[in-house]
Amino acid sequence: MKHHSQHPVPWKPVDAETAQTLFGKRLCSAREKKKMTQQALADGAKVSRPVIGTWESGRGAPEPEKAVALAKILDQDQTEFLLLANLQRGASNSDHIDPDLLRTVNDLLACRSGALASKPVAIGIPSHLSLMDSCLAFTPMTIIVGDKREDHDPQNAGDLYVFSASTIDDRWIMKLGLPPDTEKISDKILFTDKYDEHRWLREKLGERHIMFIGSPASNLFSREYNNEFLFRFAISREAQVKWEAKRKEMKDLKTLADLSKFHLASLPDLKQTMRLFKPAGFIDFNYRHLRVGMDVSSKKDFAVISLGCNPFAKPGSHYFAILVAGVHHPGTANAVKFLATPSNFEKHPFGGILEVDVPSKNEEDKDIAWHNKIEKCDIDWHRAGSGEDPLAYDPPKLLSNLEGWRQKLDQNPEIVTELLTKEEVKAHAELIQLLASAKNHPEGAPSKNPNP
Repeated sequence: MKHHSQHPVPWKPVDAETAQTLFGKRLCSAREKKKMTQQALADGAKVSRPVIGTWESGRGAPEPEKAVALAKILDQDQTEFLLLANLQRGASNSDHIDPDLLRTVNDLLACRSGALASKPVAIGIPSHLSLMDSCLAFTPMTIIVGDKREDHDPQNAGDLYVFSASTIDDRWIMKLGLPPDTEKISDKILFTDKYDEHRWLREKLGERHIMFIGSPASNLFSREYNNEFLFRFAISREAQVKWEAKRKEMKDLKTLADLSKFHLASLPDLKQTMRLFKPAGFIDFNYRHLRVGMDVSSKKDFAVISLGCNPFAKPGSHYFAILVAGVHHPGTANAVKFLATPSNFEKHPFGGILEVDVPSKNEEDKDIAWHNKIEKCDIDWHRAGSGEDPLAYDPPKLLSNLEGWRQKLDQNPEIVTELLTKEEVKAHAELIQLLASAKNHPEGAPSKNPNP
């Protein structure tokens, strides 16, 4: 992403007419400034040359992933390209232009020109690196998924104390449009590394972004690093204590015979402990009660998408983590699909809690096979019992909410000690500040002042 200064540049408000060609003109101008032909740009974006011509003429516009890819190739602001492409695509496909999107684009261009230099950054123009920048802003990336478990003859400690994940969980990974250097590894690596796991993991993952796919019940990394995320599962203290005790025992298991013996002896306790990782809610700092409850059923699931810290990166460096997890398979799979559209995060730049209808309310449940229900789900931001969406926010609001919870902890430390500590609140505030720094320094190296 390219940092834009606030030096005044020519600008006038965009209307319905100019919206039809605005992205095309910006694309053509940026391409010519780079001294690139349409063919060269097409090769870089992996499209045909006529497609570039179509976009530049205003007869169409790229999907979000391609818009971000073009911005990276041309050294342009990814958020700006994304918004302009969305506006032009809407204008070219219908006579109706989303007024909120049009207003957002005008605010963005006004800010770039210096006309609104003193105006606070508006929702839709995130001042921080955020999920509106698409997954392409978080590369290189390693995806960590829950793996198949050997239920009867455990081969390593990763087969113990976790529900088996499903390939359904990452069904739509390809929709994320990640580059070829993206890695996908099993969460069992947490236990199968036979050396100093923290040193090895720091070397392996310390200079990459990480995506955890799967809930704490089916992904060991999601369980171990749940607290690193701004929005996350509400894991009970009972579950944490039991897990920590069993984890210490499992670390000392050396042979297959030891694993089998432990598995048989722990079987009665295993199922009870694992049920504790199917929680009764999520943590959302926008919600007045902090913990958002939920009612999971055969026709309803819930999920979380959240930015967080890369626990293996050096302090202050711009490598982050993304949690994508449902309580069950429908929530996880559809959350991955939801993540593929950056515009979904206009009012939730760092993520949040999602609600999933399984299947869509427009579908006849009895006529749909289970594996097809996953594809026919509806997913949207959780409304916490309200007809509106009270949990939308911008970065300053989220920082304000974090400060509010810090004050509550100071006044009454007992109120949320099971779910939250002052250290976590401080770490989350620092994460938000680091995301602001990363907006202007996207290369991954720490800035001189990581907490501006």
